[in-house]
Amino acid sequence: HISSNAIPYILSTADACVILLASVTGGVGYQLSAGNSVISLLPLCSVGLLASFIHILRMSGGGYYDFPDSAKPRVEITEILVCWLTTGLLLAFFAFLLKIGVTYSRGSFVVFYVLAAVGLLGVRKATKVGLAAAMSRGMIGRRDIVLIGDLHEISALEPKGFRSFIGASEVSHFTLSSEDDPLLRASADAGVISAAANFARRNNCKEVLLAVPWADAARLEFIRDHVKTLPLAVRLLPDTRVRTLTHYVSSARQRVLAIDIQRAPLSTAERIVKRVMDISIACLALLFLLPIMLLTAIAIKLDGPGPVIFRQMRKGFNGK
Repeated sequence: HISSNAIPYILSTADACVILLASVTGGVGYQLSAGNSVISLLPLCSVGLLASFIHILRMSGGGYYDFPDSAKPRVEITEILVCWLTTGLLLAFFAFLLKIGVTYSRGSFVVFYVLAAVGLLGVRKATKVGLAAAMSRGMIGRRDIVLIGDLHEISALEPKGFRSFIGASEVSHFTLSSEDDPLLRASADAGVISAAANFARRNNCKEVLLAVPWADAARLEFIRDHVKTLPLAVRLLPDTRVRTLTHYVSSARQRVLAIDIQRAPLSTAERIVKRVMDISIACLALLFLLPIMLLTAIAIKLDGPGPVIFRQMRKGFNGK
């Protein structure tokens, strides 16, 4: 079982290998055909690595390696060729600046340019065939997501919506109540949300997705109040009406439209960076504010018997 989160890294690595291999193969083949017996691989590898970096950076900016776009059956021939053409122009500019034209001939560059274009198209086609086969066998999915929603919205999402919004053909979902009575519906919804929260804790889930009509403000507020104790990111997916208008994409065509209801807590790396910044800024502030703080502390003690520093126990995120 492969997580769909790993797909962009796998695909970008495959493109990098294709470009690097095309650079080395094209350069070596051209030099041998020209009668050169002494071939330096260093400039060939340098050009391949630089080209792969530029190409992957430009393609990833448009969501090219994201699972929803990669799973679509159509091969993006125009996008790939245009990006590779502009990458070649940038590569020629960098080659001029780095002065590698002596060891890397124009003929090698042309052969590499053609081979890489063919290889990128071929690996993209193979990727789509492989992803389609893997999805049909249930080998690709995400087990770190919980979907909560009403029956109509969840049914409307399957199966295209799951691939577009979640990056999997199947996902663990919990269906809210269809009761018409507000009190019965609220009680049943509370039980469903509690079951989803327990599932998320047991399976170490990282995200909660909500599939609820945007017009149902009362229900959205009810769900938000019940999931805010979870240390997870919570996103509201577009409902049926919004999906009909946007065709599953945002105006920027980079991310599928969704609303962040709750942000996940800081990761370990983010907490370390934040702690370092807090201590650094606090130390600098103490140098300038220490005289004022001492005078303030003296004024507080002279004014009353209470402590200078106010302390109080508070419950934080997830009841901690």
